[in-house]
Amino acid sequence: MKKAFRALKAGNIVGIFPEGTRNGMKKGVKFHSGAALIALKTGTKVIPVGIQGSFKAFRKVKLNYGKPMDFSKYADKKSDREVLDEITKEIMDEVVRLTNEKI
Repeated sequence: MKKAFRALKAGNIVGIFPEGTRNGMKKGVKFHSGAALIALKTGTKVIPVGIQGSFKAFRKVKLNYGKPMDFSKYADKKSDREVLDEITKEIMDEVVRLTNEKI
């Protein structure tokens, strides 16, 4: 988390798999709230990405980028578990939509 905060503060981009693994959606893994927490604490937007294809090495995949998601309306509730869960669900829903969308 500290590395992510430093990277974003330096103006870099951080990629996160909210499921904790590249193929967690196939396994039905619940999304973690780390991306929501980082977005709230740093004020950065989340760009959801749906990945289609195989996760095996040297296989082609398609990336479907969504519109940046702004969660600044929750800025005063940084440590509220319900808010983190709500934001995580919004991110998850968009990632799932982008993953299933025909591109």
